Amino acid sequence: MLKKGVFRAGLKLACPTCQLDFWVPLDDAKSTSQCPYCGVEFNVLPQLRDRNWAYRRSGLFGREDNQRGGIPVAVTLQQLETFLHERLLAYAPGIEFKAGTAAIEDCEANLVVLASSFPRSGKPLELVIAECKDAGGEITEEDVRKLSKVAEALRSGPCDVFILFAKCGQFTDQEIQRCKNARRKLFEHEGKVHYLNNIIMLSDRELQPYYLYEEAEKEFDIKQHAQTFDELAINTVNIFFEPRRKVQASGPNPEPSK
Repeated sequence: MLKKGVFRAGLKLACPTCQLDFWVPLDDAKSTSQCPYCGVEFNVLPQLRDRNWAYRRSGLFGREDNQRGGIPVAVTLQQLETFLHERLLAYAPGIEFKAGTAAIEDCEANLVVLASSFPRSGKPLELVIAECKDAGGEITEEDVRKLSKVAEALRSGPCDVFILFAKCGQFTDQEIQRCKNARRKLFEHEGKVHYLNNIIMLSDRELQPYYLYEEAEKEFDIKQHAQTFDELAINTVNIFFEPRRKVQASGPNPEPSK
């Protein structure tokens, strides 16, 4: 981890005046140091006896959960890059959307991805706006509402727009219902409501393997080797919204699942 730059080495010192601890990176360590809290300069040499190095996460890995969730964004982007291959055109983390003439609320997408479409698609480009959470994070009603308004505002443009909710953990029933409610109703026919499939959900089950649905396909009747975001959205329906579980054999004459 040190060779890869994930952790940085330094010293943890205590100010003799205010008694507060602080961390100094190795490159900035000197015989005298200034306390970042009270501003007092002091000699650090008496504190170096039997002193162990202290390590901190660096760069993207050093971001706290309330600072755009660096690790969930990195994991999600890695999976999308594997999924898209040469179709990935551009991506950007931490994109802020501001209300101008569009009927949206000021908000932020943890990740925005632009990809080329397959020739059979209706539009030349695919745009994904994503909310990424760690295992303890929550997809809130506010997250869903704000990104849904952004997707609707972009619908008339040159891109097929998808909303991605990714989580390095399992979604709760409440989160699944919120995401399910974000689907836009298209029409109703013979008592069945048809929705626009533009919501994608990826839990740790999909984010951890090399292939997105390597584990999920063992449990659900889905398209394992999906190639488009539309297929990811359909898989989301069959995994989370209207689960299509595979019948598990339990002996020579398995009974149908109930």
